[in-house]
Amino acid sequence: MQLGATLLCALLALVSLISHVAGNTKSQEKLLAEAQKAPNGILELDESTYDRLLAAPRDFSVTVLYTALHPRYRCAACNLFKEPYEQVALGWQKKKSTKRHVFAKVEADRAMEVLKRNKFTHVPVIYNFPAAPSSIADEPSEYDVSRQGFSADDFADVISEFLQVPVTPKKPLVTKATLIQLFLGGAVILATAFVVPRIDFRNSTRAVMMLISLGLIFTFTSGYMWNRIRNPPFMMAKPNGDAEIFSEGFQSQNGVESPILIALYAGIAVSALVLNNVAPYIRSGPLQLLVVLAGVAGLLLGFSYLMEIFRRKNPIYPFHLFI
Repeated sequence: MQLGATLLCALLALVSLISHVAGNTKSQEKLLAEAQKAPNGILELDESTYDRLLAAPRDFSVTVLYTALHPRYRCAACNLFKEPYEQVALGWQKKKSTKRHVFAKVEADRAMEVLKRNKFTHVPVIYNFPAAPSSIADEPSEYDVSRQGFSADDFADVISEFLQVPVTPKKPLVTKATLIQLFLGGAVILATAFVVPRIDFRNSTRAVMMLISLGLIFTFTSGYMWNRIRNPPFMMAKPNGDAEIFSEGFQSQNGVESPILIALYAGIAVSALVLNNVAPYIRSGPLQLLVVLAGVAGLLLGFSYLMEIFRRKNPIYPFHLFI
């Protein structure tokens, strides 16, 4: 009698476990179908769907982005990584691979409890959860954006290694960077077409060499070679998730610092050249005054911001101007 009761309890427990697993599987299949239909390839999760999606056992892997995109959180790093994450997710969605994988996102506005439960001190955080064939799931691996990069290509390389399947980001044909490059390229072409016919090359070698020399000086004093040798991250994330453009300390830097410094040096040099070589030869009084004011403003503001950068890099730097 006692043996029969024991067997009955064991059978009921087994049936309960099977029904629970079947329920999880059915719910997870619905979530997978939603992810496949998502226009950006990303499944938006709340507290309930987060737990259901990651419940073990499951025969698919999951990449989860924990982020805070609402303006009140002021998370610049979250916004920086939004498009790269979507591009990789779309690349995976378009690939139609037989391997089952889901890209998901946990937004602070919808699932703050999930972020608290994981004890995150900053966002964005990206976890790659491997498939869990048994009821005990393996620990996820983390993609560190501040160390491994904000670009879609960097993230796609890590995802490809994780899935053992090559993943190519689905990038738009025309991006903001492309538009800026086209605009700058067009401006250079127009300027060249306007200036070159008016240059007397027999007497302008000195000016051309001066411009080339200044360009090289600005490039190499901005830390460009340091970046090429050390290959630092383009930008770091602060503990609160904001983007850190300038790294602390005068013996380290981020990749973004070099173009900023080149632009500052060039702006200061152009302002000085305008004041010295252009303004004195303008015959119109009002126009000359306007050019002088613009040159002085560019010179003072450029030096002010440059000194502020030096103070950020080295707090004991003693000089500042306006800022």
